Amino acid sequence: MLTIRDQHLAAFSRIRLRQWLASYLVTSYPRQVSQLGQPGLESLLDAATAGARRRGLLAPAEIRKYLHVNFLLGLDFESDPGAAWARRILDDSEQPDPAERLAELEHCILLRLEDASPQPRLR
Repeated sequence: MLTIRDQHLAAFSRIRLRQWLASYLVTSYPRQVSQLGQPGLESLLDAATAGARRRGLLAPAEIRKYLHVNFLLGLDFESDPGAAWARRILDDSEQPDPAERLAELEHCILLRLEDASPQPRLR
């Protein structure tokens, strides 16, 4: 008889999470992810997952948002002087919920990207 232990379930859960995260990036940013290659994608997934957990972000959706932030700002955004504005949002002690701080950061990044993108010309 096959016995599935808690550690097996945890391993399956981690594998499913990685597959879901990878699928999100491949679907959202296919060209950029293909340029990363498999080793680059694996490194990004490892770093983002570890960084999310260090910040107390444990739910899959929270890890996905942190991965997205890492993808948009770069793996070193937590130590990059040019991304100090992003760390201020993540470190904001007035917002006690790390998931809310992360959602605010993701929103701010998307607004910045939207502002930086060329606007269509209207005739």
